[in-house]
Amino acid sequence: MEDLCKNIVSENFETIVKSTDVKYEYLNLKNKENKTETREQRIIEFGTKESLKNLNNKEVNEYFVDVTFKSIPKKFWPYKLLTISCFNQKDKITKICCFACIKYLDKISYYKVFSFLKEIFSFKPKIIHTDYEAALQAALKEKDLFQNPVLHTFCFFHFSKAIKEQMKKISIIKKI
Repeated sequence: MEDLCKNIVSENFETIVKSTDVKYEYLNLKNKENKTETREQRIIEFGTKESLKNLNNKEVNEYFVDVTFKSIPKKFWPYKLLTISCFNQKDKITKICCFACIKYLDKISYYKVFSFLKEIFSFKPKIIHTDYEAALQAALKEKDLFQNPVLHTFCFFHFSKAIKEQMKKISIIKKI
């Protein structure tokens, strides 16, 4: 795997931006022929200096990770926006930590995002809440990603949403 890592490219407006070019071979199981394909993408991670401090705050150990398609302007598609936020037990509030723009929702992309956060900001989560995305789950299970085991739990919002969709599908509730 070739990884051409660029240093922090901008610190304007109290914002830190990091860009990484990644090229790797990927077995696409959705492809009926099970062929390996070469994937290339630029992963862009960014946040304010203040928000990034939450990645290494001793009072924070619970994080929420989610990907959205709707926040990216159409001209930047097929990129998606990964959001990492945290829950501060002391203040009892949730805060944004950082964002990442990624093209592929695969294990390697997620692993690269978390590796950078661990390397630069000493990101050591104890609990991570996510939706039910298999690639994200697989990246979090990698033994060399975090030194201590991370408790991976599923987000109640996404669980409730999935239950509601299934109920609509089998006509237990009306489709809204």
